[in-house]
Amino acid sequence: MNPLAKVPGHLENLKTNQRYIQVKLGSLNRISSHRAQGNLAGFNIANLSKLHLSCVTGLHYTANLPERAYAHFRLWLYYGLKDIERKLLPASDGLDDDQIATLTINVYGSELVCPALIQEARFYYITDWFEYFFSAVVLDDRQTMEVLAQMRYDPIFDWADDSQKIYSDLLMGFFGLEPHDMEQTFQAFIDASSQGRVNDASFVHTSDIKLPLFEVMQQMFSDDEQAYRQSMHKALHRHYEFWRQDKLKGNIAGNLSLPLTAMARVAYKRFGYTLDFENDYVPEYFYQVDDEIVQEPIDFGPFEPLPA
Repeated sequence: MNPLAKVPGHLENLKTNQRYIQVKLGSLNRISSHRAQGNLAGFNIANLSKLHLSCVTGLHYTANLPERAYAHFRLWLYYGLKDIERKLLPASDGLDDDQIATLTINVYGSELVCPALIQEARFYYITDWFEYFFSAVVLDDRQTMEVLAQMRYDPIFDWADDSQKIYSDLLMGFFGLEPHDMEQTFQAFIDASSQGRVNDASFVHTSDIKLPLFEVMQQMFSDDEQAYRQSMHKALHRHYEFWRQDKLKGNIAGNLSLPLTAMARVAYKRFGYTLDFENDYVPEYFYQVDDEIVQEPIDFGPFEPLPA
């Protein structure tokens, strides 16, 4: 059977933009230099995490250096998880310095002790939780998946609507983290995602991103690799159509498909399934990486510039 056609991408212009990745790597090295000088005033963990995800984009699209992209992907998750952990510390409002809880973070080889935030700064974007969860799946990080599963019950998690919480329940059931009747939970998700119960943006996201993902999850277990590939091909086309919207231009969340890369990793590890078509959104190296590399310690830099 002939391989499926290449899935179009919305970031073709990035493939020739060497400056993009050089600027991102330069920003990381400036942070590393400030760390060495003990000058990290105003350090923002979430921004550092996003900067590493931008490096993943640049190294994947522009430099075609999958091993280096994967190293930054691990750092994106490390700092993203630390950002959540800090926000889960008890609020510091009204406390003396010696009463404020702290979190120790590895910032490029040095330990940085971060105090708890005031209550007003403890807000959290639930979309980040899903991105970190799928990233943990890609990295075979069961421990982080379990930690994220428990975090869902903290009061700082403000589910935008019922469909978001049920979506997370489906993931918990699929990965065996909590017992859920998948058929009933899926129907509850469909009901909660209907027009009138969610806003227009959430409705479109469900149609273009979540429902195709569920089709992939189902076809993965159909004992038919070609059916799985076709479902992935369809889902990646929908990903492309969704993220090419003008209103989403510049949003790095769609530069890779974290949900579909996660499913590609599961399908590869469990069944040996691969994708027989080209696409920009599911890096082959990420889902086929050797277990030995997954288990290596995280590399905290320094980050070499790309060859001229």
